[in-house]
Amino acid sequence: MAKIPALVVSSVLAVAYMPISIALFWWHRNCEPIRSRRPSLVVLCSVALFINIVMDEIEEAFSTPLIVAWLVFYIVMCLAIQIIIARLFLLAFMNRLQRELMGGTSSTFFQTHRRWCTTRAILTGILAVQALQLLPGAVITISFPRYSFGPDMKARDFAWQDQFMFLFDTAVITVYALVIMIMGTMIRSVKDLFGIVREFKCIAVIGVLVAISNTVLELVFPVQGIEELGLDLVVDNLAVHGVFIVQIVMPLIASRSARWRSAPDVDAQSSDLERFLLTVAGRESFRTLLMKSFCLESLLFLDAVREFRMNPTEDAGRHVFRTFIIEGSPMQVNISGDHVAEISEVFGEAGAGMDTSKVSPMQVRYGAMLPVNLFDSAKLEVVQVMLTALLPQYIIDPVNADLWRDFQERNRERDLFLGPTPASTNQKQQPGTTAHHSVVHAVE
Repeated sequence: MAKIPALVVSSVLAVAYMPISIALFWWHRNCEPIRSRRPSLVVLCSVALFINIVMDEIEEAFSTPLIVAWLVFYIVMCLAIQIIIARLFLLAFMNRLQRELMGGTSSTFFQTHRRWCTTRAILTGILAVQALQLLPGAVITISFPRYSFGPDMKARDFAWQDQFMFLFDTAVITVYALVIMIMGTMIRSVKDLFGIVREFKCIAVIGVLVAISNTVLELVFPVQGIEELGLDLVVDNLAVHGVFIVQIVMPLIASRSARWRSAPDVDAQSSDLERFLLTVAGRESFRTLLMKSFCLESLLFLDAVREFRMNPTEDAGRHVFRTFIIEGSPMQVNISGDHVAEISEVFGEAGAGMDTSKVSPMQVRYGAMLPVNLFDSAKLEVVQVMLTALLPQYIIDPVNADLWRDFQERNRERDLFLGPTPASTNQKQQPGTTAHHSVVHAVE
């Protein structure tokens, strides 16, 4: 009898998941990288989740041959596994690319690690994991053909199925969580340029919680069993499917767009120079020139804007504004008065008759997060000055010219592998960029 309220709880949570997820994504629609994960995808994924739960309920409501239920379950499961594997391959590639962009090493991913992102490697991994997932079903079908193809799924002779499936599912979830945690630990030393570390952390936490929840529920309800109470629908479907859909399916689809590939802080307006300053060798050598030219605040301003784009909160935005933008700030950058006025208007609304101790004016206008592109106009102006005035001086030194030329080669390989981003296309049309390109060609 406990099955009926459990079904009600599962259905209510499944229906509530759709509007809640849509509301959350709409609330954070201006924050990278969620902005590129279009909210319309949440609707489709949420509907798929709801249909999946309904299918589970239908299977429980009728007597279904074991082999049919098993295949239906693993058709959905194998599709999810394909997406997970493809996503892990993509994340591994983005991590390696991130190291190449920041490390200034001579070898590139395109040259030495290309085989790991080939179609053959991905298909091999998918088939191997699917074979592992289908192996228990094949063993049961061969060992108990009468129960596998018969209508009685809950036969007494097959009562050990629940315990076996509990152990098997828990083991699979635990292995997934451990693998993801290990991969997240391996890349935690790298600056989170593409949001990979945060994504791994979310998935790992959910995987561990699901494994623990399954274990606790099995110990608390040993007689009725998880299957009888329907609690597996609440824990597994809503936790695993829901979070994997948001964290893996949607990023996988969105990763095909140029906007997501360009990363939250290396956005569609970024130039080669900004990417070059993310490498260790490029940053240190260019920093020396900036210190000699008394322009170090330009580099620090770009760093502050990148940090703001990763977490566009009011405190982060106010720090950038008070440190670099407002007149008389300790490291004021040279930008036009129009841009200063535009940004000051956002932070200057606090005195317009509002009680700032209760509600921040920026929260009234923008919500919990400020627009991620708040400082983009000022940043582009600073970068343009660096391109036209400082980069030609920088590449006069042969050592610096070699660093710059090597970076451009690796950047071209990145565009070849991922496809050109808007930055690569628009940069050639920016006024003033011809000067530093001509100098580079002269050095070559």
